[in-house]
Amino acid sequence: MKKWKWLKIAIAGFLIFALARFGLPLAKSGCWLDWCPFASYSSPSLPLSGSAASEVGLNYSQLSLFLSHKNFKKADRETAEKILQAVNKQKFGMLESKDIKNFPCQDLRTLNNLWLHHSQGKFGFTVQQQLYASIHNELQQQSPRNPYLNSDSFDRFAERVEWKRANRPYLEPKDELPLNPAGKPGHLPRYYLQLKVHRCCREFVAGTLCFLCRSPLSTAPEMMQEFSERTKSCYLKSG
Repeated sequence: MKKWKWLKIAIAGFLIFALARFGLPLAKSGCWLDWCPFASYSSPSLPLSGSAASEVGLNYSQLSLFLSHKNFKKADRETAEKILQAVNKQKFGMLESKDIKNFPCQDLRTLNNLWLHHSQGKFGFTVQQQLYASIHNELQQQSPRNPYLNSDSFDRFAERVEWKRANRPYLEPKDELPLNPAGKPGHLPRYYLQLKVHRCCREFVAGTLCFLCRSPLSTAPEMMQEFSERTKSCYLKSG
């Protein structure tokens, strides 16, 4: 009898622990880890599916969920994945200049609005575009014939949003980024900058030998310039 008594006490203790550890967070936020059976998958004023959200039939519920729970690391990756899906490049895993030039405006607007909404206007493509354009114009006025204008502009931008330290040639490793709401304006999203096809890869069929010449974020300045131009041509707004 004592054996069964202690077993019942142990089971009761485990149930109390499980309720405190998992049940209360689930009841409070609707989510535990990435399982969100009771969470709302929509923002009150932002469409996440249908023609109002996407020109190519994408659904942005998962991104909205990550952002609403401040899971910026997964939201950053999800944003990059949606960018690839929007131009049907998810299998190839990289973008070409024509993909960015013709990127569907409604999808870019949805991505931007979700980041703006869930960061109180600190993160998003328009925030990045405005800061980058300001830096780019300033450097262009200082040196109109600078052949490295895009690269220099991106370096200054990367320092401003804490992607790299001053006077260092490389961006900080992504795992060291302070992915939190206190990040500098324009700090996120960032992972999409790794999606651009490296120039030397274009010399091979379907990027067969890309791994021989492609370094992470080596095309980031070009990518930033092209996305900045597309953000502007789509008439996206920050608020």
